Amino acid sequence: MKALLLEHFFTLSAICLLTSTIIFFYASRKTFFIAIATSAILLAINHFVVTDKEAIRIRTMQLIQSAKEENSEKIAQMIADDFNSDGLNKSQLLEFANEAFAHLKLKNIRVWGMEINPPVIRFVTLAHIVSQSDSDYGSIRSDWELTFEKRNNNWLLKKARPLSINLKPINGIRDIFSAAQAVW
Repeated sequence: MKALLLEHFFTLSAICLLTSTIIFFYASRKTFFIAIATSAILLAINHFVVTDKEAIRIRTMQLIQSAKEENSEKIAQMIADDFNSDGLNKSQLLEFANEAFAHLKLKNIRVWGMEINPPVIRFVTLAHIVSQSDSDYGSIRSDWELTFEKRNNNWLLKKARPLSINLKPINGIRDIFSAAQAVW
């Protein structure tokens, strides 16, 4: 019930509209106005309350957008200080990101298949990659698992684990770094 009320705005909107329409035709005006007011309150609550699932989805999209914009300062603000993934800490990850931004550009990033079970999200991306000198490397699909941690009411990236690149299983984040460095 909580998920319906807080995470599915359009479903809730459709239910409210359908209920109000039925009440309009089969009940008194007073009941209709009560239904409209109740619907408005439910939709307002749904709009203003951000659940953990929604916050993680939003944070993930912010990380992806920051990578597309090559903004390592924004990325750094979204990563926990004790980040550790495949033996890489936060500063090492950001160092590699800056090196990658110097050589590669991410374009047309698409994300789908999000499965969110706080604090973990799994998703698939398709990114078109070109070099800074506009050499085209084509589109690369990658499957990811990110783990977040909530600190001071803010979700921070704690761990990033690539699951596959172009549907080929991958051992860890270092494999991505090695492959990227081989290209440039």
